[in-house]
Amino acid sequence: MAAWLLLLETMPRIRRVLLPIVPAASWEIETASLKSILNHWGAELTLLHVVENPRWPRRPHETGRPLEELRHIARTRFPEMAVTSRVESGQPAEEIVRHVQDGGADLVVMAARHSSGLRRSAVGHVASKVVNEAPCAVWLHWGRHLAPAPARAHGVCCVADLNQPFEDVLHEAAEIADAIGATLTIIHVVSPAHGGYPALWDRGERRRAVRNAAAQLDAARREIAPTAGIAIEAGPPALLSRTIRNLEPEFLVSGPRLEHVLAAESLCPVWRVPARRIATAP
Repeated sequence: MAAWLLLLETMPRIRRVLLPIVPAASWEIETASLKSILNHWGAELTLLHVVENPRWPRRPHETGRPLEELRHIARTRFPEMAVTSRVESGQPAEEIVRHVQDGGADLVVMAARHSSGLRRSAVGHVASKVVNEAPCAVWLHWGRHLAPAPARAHGVCCVADLNQPFEDVLHEAAEIADAIGATLTIIHVVSPAHGGYPALWDRGERRRAVRNAAAQLDAARREIAPTAGIAIEAGPPALLSRTIRNLEPEFLVSGPRLEHVLAAESLCPVWRVPARRIATAP
């Protein structure tokens, strides 16, 4: 809780927070944390509900009822704040991304969990599209139904993707770690080229791949985060999740690749750096 607040309090660029109310996702956040964040920043909060595929012509209850529900949430959960309530029509993920693109949010707070019939996925189609496409920071949480994290030393992990510029992700992770007085560890999994089978990976080739990755990571570490540690594993991409579990970080900072976000499923919240900032990183 304290680390969450300290993290977001140090992000001065965030002045508008979007909280989508997506019926298909579990909307479970800690209201006290969000209110503290908004008060500290003086940030604006917008609640957004998207009516999917409304009948035409639109009937009053199709927007009136959801709008009243949003206003009820604002009155009961944020009684001392001025909250903007919006109801749009269309596809939820597309409307959320469009709202951000129109300059309506610097941060989207999304629930990762999604239930659809008998099938339950770690990240629903709405959250995954927002993670992949929203040109702003996305804070992805896994829901309150998970057991509280055990007491542990605060730490931040940063996923380094050597297939694209990752300096901006590392900059953000270093800022977060410094803000909460935490250690920072850069993690990377070296896998066989062209999707080869790890068990058949030539031992010498694997050592060379690990050395090359270590050299790239160390160069970035010296320039951006000299005190950071480096954790490199060699094997299938699934090792990333095991590495995160072993390190028990308070936060995972990642680029937009969904597989990196999913690696932290149920282990820790994810702060996703937008692809636009990665693309323009030095």
